[in-house]
Amino acid sequence: MIMKKMIPFFIFLVAIAACSTTKEVPVKKEQNTVPNTDIRKIELDQIKVGDKLTKITAVLGKPTEKKITPQGTEMVWWLTGAGYEDAYKTLSQKPAETKDHKFIKLIFNEKDILVTKDFLL
Repeated sequence: MIMKKMIPFFIFLVAIAACSTTKEVPVKKEQNTVPNTDIRKIELDQIKVGDKLTKITAVLGKPTEKKITPQGTEMVWWLTGAGYEDAYKTLSQKPAETKDHKFIKLIFNEKDILVTKDFLL
């Protein structure tokens, strides 16, 4: 009879012990990258001169850099590997050393039409 009354108490103790011994699994945060910005080379190949800015930003997301030049609006996506073949993530800031660094550089005219496409992947 006493054992039947003790069962809920033992279940409670086991539950508390289980909760106190579980460890949080550390989540590896991608440093310096914009979340959810995986770009595959196949998606980049679909971007053509003459495409509109809205289509391109839908595919590539927010650029790392954006500036107005005499040629038009220049946008640059600085990239790093995403961990699988032919895939990249957008960096949130321009890298200190840009030589041989992966990038996509697009220039748009005043009507937001792509006029120049340059990249290194």
